[in-house]
Amino acid sequence: MSLDYNLKKIKNQQSYCYVETDKGRRLNPVTNTLVWYTLVIGMGTITKRNADEFFDRVRRFEELSGPGLRANGEPRPITLEDVRGHIGLETNVFPKWSERRYAAKLKTLARYAAKPKSQEAA
Repeated sequence: MSLDYNLKKIKNQQSYCYVETDKGRRLNPVTNTLVWYTLVIGMGTITKRNADEFFDRVRRFEELSGPGLRANGEPRPITLEDVRGHIGLETNVFPKWSERRYAAKLKTLARYAAKPKSQEAA
């Protein structure tokens, strides 16, 4: 199944969600990361009502895995401002995972991340 997204409800989406590059107009890397994070955190939309929860899930995921975004070659965590700037983002990730399910996913990730490299292949 593909990951589909809609940016049309994001305020100022033409200037906020896209950047000009030497290869033309491209999706802003922050926007791209947030789109993919909807799949990772089990929340398909960002709304005024859930923006803080969305950010909290992203923050907890990045604490375990590291930031999924890089700026000037350095890891760059997603900020609450990034999330709030993308209110209106919609994807086909549904239904929303419960907090219990998300916490279980993080627990599994933490166990995997804690394994020594020699045990991962076993």
